[in-house]
Amino acid sequence: MKVYAVDARDGEPAIYFATKTEAVRHARACRDTPPAGETVDVEEVDLVPMTKAAIVRLLNIAGGYVEDSRIVARFPSKRKENEQ
Repeated sequence: MKVYAVDARDGEPAIYFATKTEAVRHARACRDTPPAGETVDVEEVDLVPMTKAAIVRLLNIAGGYVEDSRIVARFPSKRKENEQ
């Protein structure tokens, strides 16, 4: 199963979406968030098959449910160098 994560580099954890369209839309809307020179990344995450054991690890926040991932889109920050 594939899900899409958006990391705005704002100190908060990535937000996950079910579709690439939703993730890209959110990433574009977040371009004001990261510091100047940073990017908002959209990452495609392949999950391991959802077995009972994988679901328990997911619920317990134990990790081990990501099989592979790759960056599928990057959006540069809209902030200027002199902005905070």
